[in-house]
Amino acid sequence: MTTVMCFGSFDVIHPGEYQFWARCFWPAGCNNSFFVSIDNSSKIKFGNDAIYNKWHWVKASIFTLNKGNHNLIILNDEF
Repeated sequence: MTTVMCFGSFDVIHPGEYQFWARCFWPAGCNNSFFVSIDNSSKIKFGNDAIYNKWHWVKASIFTLNKGNHNLIILNDEF
């Protein structure tokens, strides 16, 4: 079951390509990923690395964004 964990909006002043990063802490292999959607786009899965019990940065997809307001949704993948 996928549930919304976090949502918000942000403004882009300069259109272009933006790299998404997340600061993550995975307690175990059964909960080491999440989904991201911007402006109701298809969900993109992030994570699935094997760094456990340690805060670390996860580099994710690049999004092409136009100037203006955008909506970001982070969804749970695993419980």
